[in-house]
Amino acid sequence: MEKLIRKIEEKWNRNTNTSIQILNEFENNHSLTLPTDYEAFMKWSNGGEGFIGNNYLSIWKIESLIQLNFDYSIQKYLGEKILMFGTDGGSYGYAFDLRNKDNISIIGLSLGDIDLNEIEQIAPSFEEFILKLINGN
Repeated sequence: MEKLIRKIEEKWNRNTNTSIQILNEFENNHSLTLPTDYEAFMKWSNGGEGFIGNNYLSIWKIESLIQLNFDYSIQKYLGEKILMFGTDGGSYGYAFDLRNKDNISIIGLSLGDIDLNEIEQIAPSFEEFILKLINGN
């Protein structure tokens, strides 16, 4: 993850990093395990936004995840095992598919049509997701 961070840091508007304690509290309070590559990113920048390659990305602060998922009705329409973590700055969201805890992947969804049948598999990991954005996919 460190190599990818170095590739994006110039154009990334960072938030202050978060601590492992806050990430652990989040996981304990919500009975889930976040991907380790996402945790590494959040320890560097607790969310933020900017261009990665030609793609705009807005990642939410860990403290905002639950409220923003509620505001977008993610769990209402997709279930408790989908956790949105950001957007493209517009009408497309990015989320963790937590239904298989051994294989947490990144999915994309239109915020205008939140439906399990309409989600798109983006990448097998957070690191691969960032790499795809760097490479323009």
